Amino acid sequence: MKRITDQLTRRNLIYTYILRNGCVSLNDLQRLTGASRPTLVGDLDYIDSVMGVPLVRTPGNGGGIKIAETWSRVIVHFNQWEEDVIKKCCNELRGENQKDLLNILLRHCNPENAESIVSDFIDVLEET
Repeated sequence: MKRITDQLTRRNLIYTYILRNGCVSLNDLQRLTGASRPTLVGDLDYIDSVMGVPLVRTPGNGGGIKIAETWSRVIVHFNQWEEDVIKKCCNELRGENQKDLLNILLRHCNPENAESIVSDFIDVLEET
């Protein structure tokens, strides 16, 4: 994947990747984002402390990074019409407004849709 330099996009991509895959390694996240290990550690700290998603980090062979089992969230499921409206908004918004919408969606959307939403936003961000 192309290196993702936008912090918000990268952090939300990491969050959804961990959410979808369970336990992941720093190597997995490097392949996903193209970011350095120190950058990823900072992103994980941000996800844990600022976004409020408690991460469990187990070092060594067989270890990894996962979301704490005690954490839960409310999930909003979008129907096809709602997804289409969101994508239209994504295409029309620019800059900080677009990033704000992405952040809101990723906090509340169905994990199965999160990856495609992030992908759509990355495509739009790269065009701008």
